[in-house]
Amino acid sequence: MTATLRTADFARDLIGPPPTQEAKPMTPDLPAPQANPPTLDSQIVTAAQLMGKYPRLRESVIDGLLRQGELANIIAPPKSRKTWLVLQLAIAVATGAPWLGRFNTRQGRVLLIDAELHGETLAYRLRTLCNVLKVNVDELGIDVLTLRGLAGDVNMLRAFLPRNKSWTLAIIDPLYRLLLPKTDENSNADVAALYNILDTIASATEAAIVCVHHQSKGQQGQKAVTDVGAGAGAQSRAVDAHVILRPHESPDVAVVDAVIRSFAPLEPFCLRWSYPTWELASDADPSKLAGLKPAKSKEAGIGLTEFVRRFVAADGVHRDRLTAAANSAGVPHREIRALIAEGIEAETIYKEKRDRQIFYRTTPPPLPPAPADTDDANSGAELGRKRPSARVATSEARATRARAPYRGAPEMRKTRSKMKRKSGAGATAAHLPAEPLPDDKSEQGKGGESAGSGRMRPATQ
Repeated sequence: MTATLRTADFARDLIGPPPTQEAKPMTPDLPAPQANPPTLDSQIVTAAQLMGKYPRLRESVIDGLLRQGELANIIAPPKSRKTWLVLQLAIAVATGAPWLGRFNTRQGRVLLIDAELHGETLAYRLRTLCNVLKVNVDELGIDVLTLRGLAGDVNMLRAFLPRNKSWTLAIIDPLYRLLLPKTDENSNADVAALYNILDTIASATEAAIVCVHHQSKGQQGQKAVTDVGAGAGAQSRAVDAHVILRPHESPDVAVVDAVIRSFAPLEPFCLRWSYPTWELASDADPSKLAGLKPAKSKEAGIGLTEFVRRFVAADGVHRDRLTAAANSAGVPHREIRALIAEGIEAETIYKEKRDRQIFYRTTPPPLPPAPADTDDANSGAELGRKRPSARVATSEARATRARAPYRGAPEMRKTRSKMKRKSGAGATAAHLPAEPLPDDKSEQGKGGESAGSGRMRPATQ
């Protein structure tokens, strides 16, 4: 098959003439609206009709991964040589060679849509790979569309790509450069709408589409395959193959894993980077992911007797030390607390406080020494008793005064009542002459005056 790398003519046809030429309006060749568009009722068929209409699966493009008209994601960390990987895929499909020496491909034309690299960089990488893989560029069926520096999105592709149905595979690298305006990458609704547009392109061109995307920040080893990828989770649910690359603990090695819809499940495997190609690394263990914490061995159902024997001592163990030792042995914190409470209730574990620190032991803690019961000790204790502070003495005095009744209160109330009746609301007890108040109840009852009293009461008029 004779084919060439077509870039300039195809890009000019898609984007339009350069600014120096007379610009013509971009009117995509969309099909004319149908007079009687199909309704949902016409799309409903019986199960027998459905199986009769589709007796077999679609033809595979990448055996074991992707079929004709399906969508796929390839997710990897930033700057992890994703473009080199998909360029190998494009050359493999264009020549009908196995991809990565593992996946057989169906030979056909490939459309490479690159929105990240400059044309010079992309040409250099293609030339380098063709030299290493010993591929004749003149016989390479790849069409290239470079969109670096051009304002484009998936709606533009939907408008212009369906006119050509000669491609078997289309690669979009990277997807984030073709997002619709005001699209929120973290919105499931926006991401689902984006992949719906890609589905219409795949149906119109009858080509399989591979989207290159980046993963989110942080370690990815603990995540499920469908959770790897920056943005909303709809990106993994909307495609037929979600392929991810995660760093291996060995340098220049990546672990490939995937969730596939129309093929058997794929076991993880490893690739090794050897410039300028990725190669199978059969000697690497796919479970050795970088940054993956080893799982703790959980000891199921440890009993109280075994817990006391292993972690509690007769002379006492500090609470933090006991918890750390039991947890490192696989006993969860919740179970440690439950076993300690059970042991205290069963009197096989005793709690002891030493200098405001908590210890647990298997024997009862020693009792504190009793004070000596002698008169000298008692007298010494009496003599050594501290004098109450000034604040305590003041508080006690205030409490005593509050409990004592105010002797002049009844007379004051009577005086104020008389004064209000005679003088009106403006008069107060302050305007009345004062006379001494009695000191004891007997004198108060007789109406006499106390000689030693310094308090005065208002005189009645």
